[in-house]
Amino acid sequence: MRLTNEPMAKAIIKTNRSLLYKSLGSLRKEGIKRIWNGEHSCKNQIREAVRRKGCAGGWTFFFDYDGVMRPTDKAVQFAGSNGVRQEREVATRILEALRSAGLTVHWQGSLKKKILVDMSRPVWEAKVIKLKTA
Repeated sequence: MRLTNEPMAKAIIKTNRSLLYKSLGSLRKEGIKRIWNGEHSCKNQIREAVRRKGCAGGWTFFFDYDGVMRPTDKAVQFAGSNGVRQEREVATRILEALRSAGLTVHWQGSLKKKILVDMSRPVWEAKVIKLKTA
């Protein structure tokens, strides 16, 4: 069975995925690198890999389905090489970059929690909401 809005939903998710990758890629200038890993690596494994490579700064990586509400959404994991304070700064910058791209994001404020990105909401809808509340 095919839903009537399925092509539109696919287009929205494709656009949002592109915005997600671009906004995370834009943080590279600030020292926040994207690490593409499999879905099976945990935060501690990524920390060890970064330590072995001698990287400094912050990083972000994905777990596609871990903690999300819908299978189309993304869960963004993050960390920093210099401790808790840097991890909080990395999380804040990631949130700012994603929100400035118009994506809808949720984060509970805990460093143990991932940043959840709602990939099903159109970007223009998020911008309209911002304008109405301002």
